[in-house]
Amino acid sequence: MISGANRDEPYGSTIRPTYLAQYSARNGITISHFGLNHPELGDTIPGLVHCDLPQNSFRRRFRHIYNDLKNSPPDVIYTHQIESGKLGLTLSYFLRKPHVFDAHSSIALEAPTYAHTPVAIRRRQFLYERLILKFSRKIIVPSAELENFLQDRYHLQSGKFAIVKNGVDRTQFFPHSSDPRLRQYLGFDDDDFLVVFTNPRLPTFPSNEMALRYFFDIIPRIESHVAQAKFLILGGGPVLKPPSGNVIYTGYVEDLPSHINMANVCVAPFPAQAVCGGTRTKVCEYLACGKPVVATSEGMRGFDDAVPGKHFSWQTPQKTSSTVWSIATILPRQQCESGRMRISCPQNTVGIISRRI
Repeated sequence: MISGANRDEPYGSTIRPTYLAQYSARNGITISHFGLNHPELGDTIPGLVHCDLPQNSFRRRFRHIYNDLKNSPPDVIYTHQIESGKLGLTLSYFLRKPHVFDAHSSIALEAPTYAHTPVAIRRRQFLYERLILKFSRKIIVPSAELENFLQDRYHLQSGKFAIVKNGVDRTQFFPHSSDPRLRQYLGFDDDDFLVVFTNPRLPTFPSNEMALRYFFDIIPRIESHVAQAKFLILGGGPVLKPPSGNVIYTGYVEDLPSHINMANVCVAPFPAQAVCGGTRTKVCEYLACGKPVVATSEGMRGFDDAVPGKHFSWQTPQKTSSTVWSIATILPRQQCESGRMRISCPQNTVGIISRRI
């Protein structure tokens, strides 16, 4: 397994391959996971070995992995996203082993988000994506929507795809009562209505910053309806000037579930141009914690089995402010629980990926 797993960036490019490696190893698959800087494990998992990669060049990374594997090649080479896919496809050729590519998203689908990228670089990325998808034995995607897009865009056979949905570790993300000490530390009163948005701002993932600007435009409307509203922005990165003194940035937090469980409502306000080809892990985390979710259609991209009005409220900016106020009391608790059970299920991930590989 080759990925961009990096403990300093514990987001989608790290979480998905890390979970897949851990759950696959626990279900009898021997995994050598090559990444940049692996998250630390609390306990050693039998069958899972972490190998750190050189930081700087494709050639050095290829040599590092090839020298490690040439005397005892794996049965399958799994890679996650384009940069790792280039390594995997090259190794597949030299080691004569099948390559399984976890697309997670698509360079072509996310083109509107990266419109500022120079044309020459985008063309090169499209070419890499086309070649990796064409020559991989199997393609893993997080949603039927992404499968359909890639089939149509690159003229691929449907039998080449397997869907492995994003998920979360439900031993960490589950509903529990708000921690009064954490609320006090962050300066919240007991009667504050807390709106939470998980939003790490990374230069390599501009859609989160686009969503935060979009959300900031909506906040004055929410405040006009909800006098006691407070807004908690979780995650590190550049701090944008907030529209209100009721916005609180936490920076990176170690205990994300406790922060989410303080929320009265969680949001995923991604505008149409902030495209993410996969499914957003933050929404899985919201639902796993049993929280009502207010989202745009783009924020819920890829959640094919999520039902508007049941698992989330599908909103335009004009309706968001009133919905944020009412959703926590309108949606019954068991409906949020249903969303948690249906969408955030790592056991399904293990079964599907084990069978497909």
